Amino acid sequence: MEEDLIIVQTVTPNVVYTANETVTVNIEVTNTTDEVLNNVTVTSGYTNLGTLQGQVLVNGAPSAEDIATGIVIATLGPGETVNISYEVLVTDITQRQVSITTTASDAAGTVTAAETSIVYVSPYTRYTSVSASICTEDIGCVEEVFVEREPVRYVNTCDTTVITAGFYIGIKYENCKGKNKTARRHEMATFTVPTDMFNPDTLEVNVNRICTACRDYAQCITVYLSADFPPSTVEPA
Repeated sequence: MEEDLIIVQTVTPNVVYTANETVTVNIEVTNTTDEVLNNVTVTSGYTNLGTLQGQVLVNGAPSAEDIATGIVIATLGPGETVNISYEVLVTDITQRQVSITTTASDAAGTVTAAETSIVYVSPYTRYTSVSASICTEDIGCVEEVFVEREPVRYVNTCDTTVITAGFYIGIKYENCKGKNKTARRHEMATFTVPTDMFNPDTLEVNVNRICTACRDYAQCITVYLSADFPPSTVEPA
């Protein structure tokens, strides 16, 4: 049986990794009947995820009401949609999934609807970075500064995936005795993510040169590696 009130709900982001991250909940409630619905109460349960940040917006306007106890829409005409959004401040980062259930019903209680979204809270790091420098004390002419990134490696366990990204930085130069030389240094970046949220196609590893310094007594290079894990879209288990 089709509902006379339809709710479309989105939660962004649907995976939370750091304390004090803000989650935005967007809700659309549509009256699909041919009649005006009076006193439509919309309730959304966010308290198991965190605390309300700021005010709830109803069609872009702040509301003094808390959606956890219910926001009342005086009238909702045939085919009309009310847009509601609010933000939740997440303070407890422990491995769990959180349901945000939103319901809507008219004054008579005869027209109702409900929708549930899942937010995954994870204590794992989704981003890591490392910087490295290398210098030579030989006086010489720099021919090339280079960064060689190794293939990204990852090891799956039942619950977690360990990702390792390595790279070499180096300087090729000619020293004061006319000999070609190369200075190299190896660096690694490692971080862990939940296996059921890991998608190797979305893993981004970037190497960026921050600076180089060529002086009459040394040749230096500093580089920065970042590994970012945009989580794949996850569905409730």
